[in-house]
Amino acid sequence: MSSMSPDDIDWNQLGQTLKVLGHPVRLQIVAGLVSGGCNVGRIWQCLDLPQPTVSQHLKVLRQEGILTARRNGKEIVYEVADERVSRLLRAAGIDLECCKEVLTADVA
Repeated sequence: MSSMSPDDIDWNQLGQTLKVLGHPVRLQIVAGLVSGGCNVGRIWQCLDLPQPTVSQHLKVLRQEGILTARRNGKEIVYEVADERVSRLLRAAGIDLECCKEVLTADVA
């Protein structure tokens, strides 16, 4: 049992996080990144979306503190920064083992 009380919860921040995660593309990105980092090129190829679209979603996720970005040579690798995300996804019934494949699919 958790020792957290309702007074300990930042309801505004939690609401904003849920709002940001409410977009299907952002959900796919975050679910795919829970198991490890990935660069933007790989993300847009695996999701079969235009690079500008993916970049916009990544920007929103970074601004909300859900993702971080780190430089690895010439590429930027995105990773989940908020440990609550995997718990939220599991609570929503998302199989995180299955989601590992979201951003690891073979792309042409």
